Amino acid sequence: MRKFMAVFVLLFLIFSMLAPAAVFAADSGASSSGSSSTQSNSGGGGGDGGESWLARLVHAVERAVDAILNFPSRLADALLKAMSSVFFNMIGSTVDAILQVMDGILAVAFLNTTLLYNIPWVLHGNAIVWIICLVVAVLFLTLDVFHILHGRKDAVPVLLTFGAAILLSVFSIQIVDIMIWFSNTTANTLGQGALNALSAAAHGVSLKIGSLTGDQIVSFPFQNPQTLGTAIPFHNNFITPVFSTNIDSNYVQGSGGVIGYCLAAAGWLLLCLLCLARLFVICVGAMLAPLYISFSIIAARLEPAVGWLALMLRSVFVQLLWVFVWTAMIWANVSYSTQNLKPLLGLSAAGVNMILLFVTAYLTYRFWAKPSVAQIKKPLSLAGGVILEKVGQFGETVGQLVSVAGMLTGQPEVVAAGNAVRGGSGKVKNYGARAREYGAKGMFDLSGRPPEEESRPLTAKGMDALKGYAEKRYREHMKRLAEEKDEEGKPKHKLYWTKGEKFIVKDPITDLPQEVPVRPKDHIYAGEWSDK
Repeated sequence: MRKFMAVFVLLFLIFSMLAPAAVFAADSGASSSGSSSTQSNSGGGGGDGGESWLARLVHAVERAVDAILNFPSRLADALLKAMSSVFFNMIGSTVDAILQVMDGILAVAFLNTTLLYNIPWVLHGNAIVWIICLVVAVLFLTLDVFHILHGRKDAVPVLLTFGAAILLSVFSIQIVDIMIWFSNTTANTLGQGALNALSAAAHGVSLKIGSLTGDQIVSFPFQNPQTLGTAIPFHNNFITPVFSTNIDSNYVQGSGGVIGYCLAAAGWLLLCLLCLARLFVICVGAMLAPLYISFSIIAARLEPAVGWLALMLRSVFVQLLWVFVWTAMIWANVSYSTQNLKPLLGLSAAGVNMILLFVTAYLTYRFWAKPSVAQIKKPLSLAGGVILEKVGQFGETVGQLVSVAGMLTGQPEVVAAGNAVRGGSGKVKNYGARAREYGAKGMFDLSGRPPEEESRPLTAKGMDALKGYAEKRYREHMKRLAEEKDEEGKPKHKLYWTKGEKFIVKDPITDLPQEVPVRPKDHIYAGEWSDK
């Protein structure tokens, strides 16, 4: 320690003696060119020249003293900056290591989902479940054969049911893989354009959406496109490394800091967990597919198959939401990576992309995780009855809209088609309602209401008002048609009405309403019958 202090004092004294001389030499060299002219103008005043030399010496000493006095504070500032940068980069490296453990799932379930025939344990599990279902189906077939021999059942429906159950169970993996293939194809179509723009900004780096790694999926929305070919840790997109200028002269300083980095990493970790849950649901659902399909066919109940199909469709095609948002993040990064422009509401691309990460996580929870958990809580039917009821309600709404459009435009054919859609959808809704009351009531309701409480959407009031206005106009239109006469004075148009599932026409002689069993031909639909 004493030797170190002695060396430090010696260096301090040498610097103190050399600094004034160096500064004086620099000042003398800078003023030598003008010394002769100064002397000629002053008449050789040697006193002034000596005074100027002394002033320069004093200034040099002052600067040297200031440099020595400020040296500790400058050294402390430099050390503090270096230590903070090292500390933040250590945090970034640690979080990067955690993220790298998880982001591999993004490569197989985020933008491009791996096909199930590439996962051996899914194939083996599906085969085991299929064998179990085959044994059960054979037992049921044996019982049905006994009934057939005693004339209680027809052989053809029994054989068709058994064959359909076996066939669909065998190809259940292929059914799910077809869904995944279609989703991947659509995702490639949506996302490849953004990757092409990113490749152009990166001076021709070739990128394919189906071959991206998890690290690339995480980094591309935040990495400067000009450094795309450089291996840069994810945290250095936010936190500038200590020796960045010595590593790469083209390196762009990180933006967002440690807080921005932690937010982005948290968003990606959340999406990684959701991706893992999604892939797990798809794999387990594919393994158990023979069970739900066989039970639905043999028991002649639609709920298990409908519930399974809805769960698989939702789990597979939520990928399109992720692709759409990730593509938007890439476009924002390519177009506005170095600018804060009005199209991004004054935010940087990194800020917008951090917001999009959490928006994506929320939408995934709201429209996939929450309803999927609600279905899984009813493992026997997967809430298939409630899904049928919701599908029927949706069909009724569509049919009602078509019918209203036909009324507003005065087209009876459109009105009749809308009523037909509404009637068929009503049957589906009633079937689903019976199944819901049987064992799945309220499992697909996302409103948070108790299952016993019926909810009426706010838009229903507006729909009722629109329907009332359309029906009024349509009745006036039909009244005008009914008053039209031909050359013989007879009604020019034949009309019919509906009352529930019944059809009503007017007797041409007495003009009294009559019920007919089928829809009358060559008649124009005039709306719902009213006894008023």
